[in-house]
Amino acid sequence: MIRGGFPGHAVMVADMALSKNGEEIFTLIQGYQPAQDMHILLNPLALEDSPWYTIPAGDTIYTPEWVFYKQQLRRW
Repeated sequence: MIRGGFPGHAVMVADMALSKNGEEIFTLIQGYQPAQDMHILLNPLALEDSPWYTIPAGDTIYTPEWVFYKQQLRRW
């Protein structure tokens, strides 16, 4: 996910898996400028499952510091 502007930010999917219920789950990573080490983000909406995220039903993805929207998703 990419948020442009100043300050902008990017968050990347690091891993994907299937939960016990068969639901797709994923972890997110981020780093800061200048280039520094990456770290895994906790899921602020599901601390008991953290750091795993589920694909949201709506268009909002919450991270501990940033809010992203589905239109900010990018794939290379």
